[in-house]
Amino acid sequence: MGGGALTLGATSTVPLTYDFGGFPERYYEVRYPAPVHPGCRPGARIAAHAGTPTHDAPERGLDHGAYVPLVEMYPDADVPTLQISMPTLDPAD
Repeated sequence: MGGGALTLGATSTVPLTYDFGGFPERYYEVRYPAPVHPGCRPGARIAAHAGTPTHDAPERGLDHGAYVPLVEMYPDADVPTLQISMPTLDPAD
């Protein structure tokens, strides 16, 4: 193992992260205010069980890899959501 820390995204509703470029303006206007369950501290639970270092990024909103499918599956943004990075694509990790 050794792919790095799992990065845990925002645990409150923050603006989306538009980490892409060169697309029509409408893609940068998408909003998806996914909630977090009140009193939920998922980052602490994940860190306790991850078996790898974790890093909290409370300012990082959902990126297109997360919100694009969520918009289609849950268009009302009514499902608590936590984005977790994939620090490596190594199947063993």
